[in-house]
Amino acid sequence: MIRIVTDSTVNVTRAQAAKLGLQVLPMGYMVDGQRYLETYTDCNGSFEALLQSKNFLTSQVSFESFVSCFSESIRRGDEVLCIVISSRLSGTYRNAFAAAAQINSAFPQGQEKVIVVDSLSTAGGMLLLCEEAIKMIGQKLTLHQLAQQVEECRKKISVVFSLDSMDALRKSGRIGIVRQSVSTILNIRPLLRCQDGAVVSLGTVRGRMEQIRKMMQEIKHTPERIALNVPQQSASLPMLEQELKEKFPGVFIEKNDFGPVLSHHLGRGLLALSWIEK
Repeated sequence: MIRIVTDSTVNVTRAQAAKLGLQVLPMGYMVDGQRYLETYTDCNGSFEALLQSKNFLTSQVSFESFVSCFSESIRRGDEVLCIVISSRLSGTYRNAFAAAAQINSAFPQGQEKVIVVDSLSTAGGMLLLCEEAIKMIGQKLTLHQLAQQVEECRKKISVVFSLDSMDALRKSGRIGIVRQSVSTILNIRPLLRCQDGAVVSLGTVRGRMEQIRKMMQEIKHTPERIALNVPQQSASLPMLEQELKEKFPGVFIEKNDFGPVLSHHLGRGLLALSWIEK
């Protein structure tokens, strides 16, 4: 059997992961010298207060964690397709790739037991890709065929997002992804897109309604499925969900919060919309 492994920036609940059969490896973070592991979105506790610390550091899934996970799967007689956060956003892909190379060195060329795929996204976009991979397993593909199909499917997935505040970007040192002059003082918010694994600017919007309208305009055709990543307490969540239901009736919309890692880098005012084309 082929197992799908991913990292915790996929942002799913424990129940979602169990239902999908998705194995989620934790990212790490440290606050004032105390180490934590990011896990399922309903198991991260009350981390919001920790985000205020000036001494908040994040870390990718370690090489050792990947080796342990891959080895255990192979001991059970399984193969592994590992789908992780974009290599242009994190070093997690590098660690996964190195771990897979170590595991595969024990097998003849062409009979690898682990393949790593760069999702070129994260959060909802990565979740949609993992879900497609899980559906494809039922097609009785080989591991190499599955990896190729997933890389093709990756082209159908899009992610746009917007922020209420630039503060988190400034603190995390990621301000270079948008114009430094962008400000929320006048209710102006940056609109961003995850494109080819990197973050690019789509300009700015003023006010919550324009924010939602511009994000929805990025969806050019009726999608197959939509994934929303929005903090549960966000005032934008009900508005965006209602607009999507009216524009795309019958399209399944799944909603998830963000974990501490992406919340640290982008802030709790983050609003992300991912979709997969039919």
